[in-house]
Amino acid sequence: MNLACRDGLELFIFDENGKFAAHVDYSKYSKIEDNKLVVGSQLVGEDFLAFAHKTEMNKKSDYDSFFDEDQSTFVVNKNNTKKCKIIAKSTMVDDQKCETHDVFYEIPDAKLESGQTFEHSYVGESARYVYRFYINTYNEQGDLYKLRIMK
Repeated sequence: MNLACRDGLELFIFDENGKFAAHVDYSKYSKIEDNKLVVGSQLVGEDFLAFAHKTEMNKKSDYDSFFDEDQSTFVVNKNNTKKCKIIAKSTMVDDQKCETHDVFYEIPDAKLESGQTFEHSYVGESARYVYRFYINTYNEQGDLYKLRIMK
């Protein structure tokens, strides 16, 4: 069976204790290279922002109430890193049978890079948000992740 990648990655992100934290299902491109997972998306979810960054409560002063009260504020800090576990889902196509197979990358020990990339644009290709995770070994043998190909 020869498989071709045909889809971006859908991420299911859990905190370091295994509690579900965020879902990223709109990746435009993604790659796992060495011990790094990079996902680019045109959208960013509020659940991911809440997981990745410190949230700030709304204040009631005149200055602070200048902005709409129905808002969420996330503070991006260069030293902020989050340990997490990731299950990344995609599909691959068997080039001979033209059958699709769900593929899962099980990443039991990862760390979200502190600074993400926000790109803004009004011309050409849509802007994007880039997620970067470092993949750590999860056992003494140096294993990074498991690749599961569903039949």
